[in-house]
Amino acid sequence: MDTAHHRIALRPLAPAEIERGIELLGRSSARDTSHRFRERLSSASSDELRVALVAEREGVIVGIAKATEEPTVDGTASVSVVVTPEAEGFGLGVVLAAALHEQIAESPLTFTTELRDDLPTGRRFAERYGFTVVHHSLGWRLELSGLADELRTRVEAASAALGIMVRQGDLVTDRVEVLDCVVRSARGLPGPTGVFEDFDPQPVLGYFSPDSVVLFAEHDGRAVGMGVMHRVPDTDEWYTDFTGVDVEYRGRGIAGLLKLTELEAAARLGATAMETHTDESNVGIVAVNRTAGMHPIVGYWSMVRTSARRGDLSSARRQPLSTAQPSEN
Repeated sequence: MDTAHHRIALRPLAPAEIERGIELLGRSSARDTSHRFRERLSSASSDELRVALVAEREGVIVGIAKATEEPTVDGTASVSVVVTPEAEGFGLGVVLAAALHEQIAESPLTFTTELRDDLPTGRRFAERYGFTVVHHSLGWRLELSGLADELRTRVEAASAALGIMVRQGDLVTDRVEVLDCVVRSARGLPGPTGVFEDFDPQPVLGYFSPDSVVLFAEHDGRAVGMGVMHRVPDTDEWYTDFTGVDVEYRGRGIAGLLKLTELEAAARLGATAMETHTDESNVGIVAVNRTAGMHPIVGYWSMVRTSARRGDLSSARRQPLSTAQPSEN
């Protein structure tokens, strides 16, 4: 195709280009999921949906469209379409979406996408494709420089008051405990397509970065809550992926203790800032973030479409599912 007098070639993403693909996909994301993009785009499983197309102009990749099955949530696939700022306005996103549709039209999977909540044109475009907003997650950030001692004091006071100890671990050494605790701690919380109830925790571990730090809130030697966080690649910032408490122990302040410990641990490990996102309906954790001193930042919409069979992804106009903007760094 020709776009603004420059020929555009559509082709599959090559293995050597995965990092470039991750970079592009990250431009429309409000949170760091680079580890998830990398694992899904690299998957060689023959029984999973995996489509990744790029638009190339004069040897330079200027757009990407991908649909990757997500074993972390059974029966779903994540969809994204992103173009670079210099390639916007010429219909390239529509062309990428149409090419993607041709390859996923017969899939029975439920399709999901995440969009920064400062990209209303992207949301309108997704809605024209049949996607519906099911969750809105609020963004939070705290600058950590100079706060390590204050946070340590707050952690010690909260731990003593609650009679709860927090232990640091990881996904490998503490795999059995993580698998047990994540189910109890996630139950009733908002998920990509609904509310978590009972689920197989094995694939959920793929949601977390392999080098994540895990914090267990323990009562009488048993984990009753858990926090998971990771360092954002190539930065001194950290991101909290999960903070949850066993249903039987909620409402006691344990989530607040975990949050403070996450912040303190990150500061101790050299972090300059911590970010996280929380579903706006989860009023308890929203309050915990505020109490911890975190400030609002850009959030994201979680959107769902039951299947590509319900409509034609080539029929929308103008904007791609996720439009990259210069301000998304």
